[in-house]
Amino acid sequence: MGIIKLTNNILGSMNEAVSSEVKDQYLEAFRCDSLGQVYLLRKGARLDKTHNNKGNEDVISSGSKVIVAEGQYGLFIDNGKVSDVMTEAGLHVVETDSSPSVFGGGKAKGIIGNAWERFTFAGETPTKQAIYFVNALEIMNLPEGQYSVTYRDPDYRNVYVKGRIVFSIRVVDPVVFYKSVTGQVSGDYKVEDLVGTDSNPGMLIDEACDLTEEAIAKLSDEKIPFAELMGERSILCRKIKNEINKDWKEKRGIEIVHLTLNINASGGSMDRMAQFDQAKIFSDDLPALAAAQVLGQTEAQKIAAGNPAGAVTGVAGLAMMNAVCPCCNYKPENGVLGMFCDACGAKLKD
Repeated sequence: MGIIKLTNNILGSMNEAVSSEVKDQYLEAFRCDSLGQVYLLRKGARLDKTHNNKGNEDVISSGSKVIVAEGQYGLFIDNGKVSDVMTEAGLHVVETDSSPSVFGGGKAKGIIGNAWERFTFAGETPTKQAIYFVNALEIMNLPEGQYSVTYRDPDYRNVYVKGRIVFSIRVVDPVVFYKSVTGQVSGDYKVEDLVGTDSNPGMLIDEACDLTEEAIAKLSDEKIPFAELMGERSILCRKIKNEINKDWKEKRGIEIVHLTLNINASGGSMDRMAQFDQAKIFSDDLPALAAAQVLGQTEAQKIAAGNPAGAVTGVAGLAMMNAVCPCCNYKPENGVLGMFCDACGAKLKD
């Protein structure tokens, strides 16, 4: 009785395996709605006329159809490996020996063989296949990055620069993107999974900021004056984009499509540059320097005369207000120099 009972259990399991294997032979279609600006990758679902899955979700019969829309790539994964990539929109046909279909010309003995193999794997299919759809659109409105860098100007010395970088991306190599970034996700992979959010930018944004700082620092080695840097902004953006794309395309299969850059000098650097320019103008124009000195003396007398503490205190205060950093000619707005210069950081007092 024990042997008969075991035989019955085996036959019952074989019947279930054959039934499941036959269900997997239905030819089916795969399609994906628009991924838009939210999703970068989505696992395809098998649909029949009633929009229900048939058979095992990990088996795709040879001869099944894949509909790739404009703005998408299609990836066919066969037993863990990218077997084919669909880069053109339209209807594609799955052709594989892993899961032949009797409805597509396969042989019945193939079903029995697969059913026995499934039975030996405790009823689970040893074949794993999937369709993934990858977004091929330009992804815009990404979180902006904030950067800061010291620019070595040939005249102004160190200029402290800060700004923001905004860019858009596109997946250009879906195979590299799948292998290196997403892998076999069970459902969707969102844009924010890659780049983060406005309140919490991801590593991709940090990398872009780091490469921006490096590119600006390299421009300073070319002795380009900071005043001309804004005029070189389009060239700078192209350099930054090229540097980033070389790295990201190889490692992640993505590229920057458009990039904009905002460049500003810190308040202390701007004041120091303005004073430097003024001093340079006066050095080249002695009459202008004399006029400025007369104007300064006139203003000093007005300040001294209106000082309740007396003219002597007013003149002393004037001397303090005329304090200038001997290293960079920086003159603070309040006229007071501390132990260190706010602009160049030089030590002024012991």
